[in-house]
Formats: sequence, structure tokens, C-alpha cells
Amino acid sequence: MAAVHVAFDNFFCSYDIMNYLHVNGISASGTVRRQRADLPKLVKIQMESEGDVAFVIWQDTKEVLFMTNAFHLKDNETSRKGRDNSKTDVRCPAVVKEYT
Repeated sequence: MAAVHVAFDNFFCSYDIMNYLHVNGISASGTVRRQRADLPKLVKIQMESEGDVAFVIWQDTKEVLFMTNAFHLKDNETSRKGRDNSKTDVRCPAVVKEYT
């Protein structure tokens, strides 16, 4: 992973920016809107990568689409609070754990 990691919200995050940052040695992650015109068609798949940019769809309260050039598509564990404040370990992709 690069020494610098940039995190974007869905207003700034785009495939072209993510690819440009990767080429220049800057790791980045962010949420992205599904309606963006520059997203590859493969985003319809749950977890996929195109070149050095990976896409992950995560179902939390609502569906969230993540894009990253820094994390592999492997699972990690994180804790989630239930409605009754109980903690549960949930498997999630590394980009989801690090972004949240």
C-alpha cells in the first residue's frame, strides 16, 4: 500500500480519478454513485476488479458501492451493533472496514 491514502465520498469519486491516482502511486478508496457515466459495466457484479481498480457492493442499511485501488477483494471481520446494542462480528471486504 502507498504511503498516502485518499478517501472520497460519492461526490468526488470516479473511475478515472481512481485509475489516475493508482498510476501515480497514490492509494485511494471511496463510495461511488451507481449512476456515474464513467463506471464500467462490470459494476453489476457483487465484487469485481477491472485492472487495478476494484468495485464492491455492500448491503448495510442500504446498498453502498465502494471503489478502491488500495485493497484486495478479501474479507475481514468487523463488529456491528444491533438494534438492541448487541455486538455481532460480520465478515466484510477490507475496503468496507477501512472506509467506515
